[in-house]
Amino acid sequence: MGKVYRFILFGFFLVLPISVFSQAPVRVDASFEDSLRIVILWNNVEGLCEGTYTPLVFPLAGTDTRDFVIRSVDTSRIRHVRIFQSATFSGGLRYPAGSAVSATTLSQVRNAFGPGKYPHVIVHINAGHTAFDGPEMKTILSWAVENRIGVVEIGDDGATLAESVFGIKNVDNFPLPMEDAIWLDKPGDSLKIHLHPERDPVAEPSQYPHLKGLVTNAYNLNSRSKDLVFKPFENGGRCQGDADIYITDAQSKNKLIFLGYEQGYSADIDSTDKTSDKIVGIDDQFNVIVLLQEKSADIVRSGVILSFQPQFLVNEIAAGQLVYDAIIYSALTRLNYNNINYK
Repeated sequence: MGKVYRFILFGFFLVLPISVFSQAPVRVDASFEDSLRIVILWNNVEGLCEGTYTPLVFPLAGTDTRDFVIRSVDTSRIRHVRIFQSATFSGGLRYPAGSAVSATTLSQVRNAFGPGKYPHVIVHINAGHTAFDGPEMKTILSWAVENRIGVVEIGDDGATLAESVFGIKNVDNFPLPMEDAIWLDKPGDSLKIHLHPERDPVAEPSQYPHLKGLVTNAYNLNSRSKDLVFKPFENGGRCQGDADIYITDAQSKNKLIFLGYEQGYSADIDSTDKTSDKIVGIDDQFNVIVLLQEKSADIVRSGVILSFQPQFLVNEIAAGQLVYDAIIYSALTRLNYNNINYK
């Protein structure tokens, strides 16, 4: 497929080439897109594979994911998008991070669209290291959900959002034996996300702008297969698979819907592998697509966690649709509550 390039200017003269390949093909009402305000926060950490990073093989995770998200959204249709690098550090892109030289502040996010015009959704792209988020990230995310602004986490920081903002207890961000799936690196090894479209939130035409859930569109675009396969590890196809395990109590169970989990296949088990089993992961063990929500008389909060880098999936169109639907769903609280004055 040929590429169509469009150049977008944001903030510090950031110029991004936009390809049509991963744009979400299934869209909600144009009037909803026209009025939607999105803030994207991203970090530019080096470490896709700590210790094995090679610039000629792996692009910078934060930059690559950011570009994928922008393509998925399609800023020719959703035009009110503001992009901020979460922080820069004295140590550059290396891990561990040095001291913060500059960082996006809550004030910048609050006023990204002018006084009194809050974003409807914040997309936080984390490339694998919370240390690169900057000192105000938790404050920004907490402010967002307390003000009924949707949040989408993409990458490896979903556990932080779940624990620090939504109060979910005991989220394992590096669960055994999957860990980050880097060890599934031999030619016959594979990694996938198993979708649960049957668990999708019900779309109500009176409230939703024709959104068909969070994973149903991706499932349909994947030839109605529930398995979204990651690119092979070799030749720079992928690296990390940032699965989590949620150990839920009675209170937190009501806040969660698990819509996708990660499974691996180890073709030739050797001493570098983390398991003696060829199949790694059972149903709902390693969670990568999670809906967080709280609704009561006084609280309306919504967030979606995509604990993976979507550009690593073979079906980039379905991956782009997942990103788009997560953003749209997270922005929907503004439709349902009259006491929110979105201008």
